[in-house]
Amino acid sequence: GIPGFVWLKNRDSSSNAPTLIDSNRGPSKNLFSHTDGAEQDYDRRGLVEFLKGGYEVGEYNYVNAAAESQLGWCWVGNGGTTSANSDGSGASLASTIQANQTAGFSIVTYAGSSSGAKTVAHGLSEAPQWIAIKNRTDNSRSWYIYVDVTKYDSTPQNRYFRFNSDDSHASGNVFNNTAPTNKVFSIQDAGSLNTNGSGKNYVAYCWHSVEGYSRIGGWYEGNGSTNGPYIITGFKPAWLLIKGINIGNSWQILDNTRDPINPVNKVLEADSNGSEATGHNIDFLANGFKIRTSDADINGSYAYWYAAFAEHPFVGDGTNPCPAR
Repeated sequence: GIPGFVWLKNRDSSSNAPTLIDSNRGPSKNLFSHTDGAEQDYDRRGLVEFLKGGYEVGEYNYVNAAAESQLGWCWVGNGGTTSANSDGSGASLASTIQANQTAGFSIVTYAGSSSGAKTVAHGLSEAPQWIAIKNRTDNSRSWYIYVDVTKYDSTPQNRYFRFNSDDSHASGNVFNNTAPTNKVFSIQDAGSLNTNGSGKNYVAYCWHSVEGYSRIGGWYEGNGSTNGPYIITGFKPAWLLIKGINIGNSWQILDNTRDPINPVNKVLEADSNGSEATGHNIDFLANGFKIRTSDADINGSYAYWYAAFAEHPFVGDGTNPCPAR
């Protein structure tokens, strides 16, 4: 399929930012996960076009530096086709949505309100378990991240993470202290520019788990040992994001393209423009992952949230179920 959302990083450079681009906003519109900066327009010199099975890049170093390794993590949306919120969701604020129902993923753009807390349609059939919202207009406005960790914390809607920070799960009324429903997510009063400021533009990325394809909102308890926990996802992971809940640590991203053979240990961080590091050994196994590091970023004596996506989905957009052997 055609990617709707691409997360880019130069693996070799410590000066090229982790960059998020989507086809709701357009290929030249860049946001950076490690900063609180506003959206930047690179005028087709970065990611130039979303293509079937990939994307085209321009001349900028962060996507095309000579003799340096680059990567892109891609999520398929709806082929770039968006729709206005007209699904009877009961949302109180207008939005534009690109949704992939099969993959449990949507991209939502909206403009902030001049009065009161609001609800925004996400376009999915289930309540999102992971939402990342960014004020595109202003500098000095963080990413605000909702994660569903209700088995660990009964009121995760009263807390938030930030992509551009290594903070632990912080208390704050960013999501109007209201959990997402199968129709809408909530944003705080219009007096805040974080998720709902008058005259400000926002983007929200939304995910929920899909059996055999993704596990969103999971968490585990670390044990501080190289014989770490074994986390069952129901599939072999291809991409894994880990963030400490009750510890301040960087967002750890691992995948099986950079590490096709276990242990998987090449790490990039969402909250850093640093080059790739190694050392966080994890085995990607047939139905989950086994942690083999005592590093506190992944396996201290703390609780950790994670999001995982499958190597070979058992079901999915354009795929057939994998037969048993």
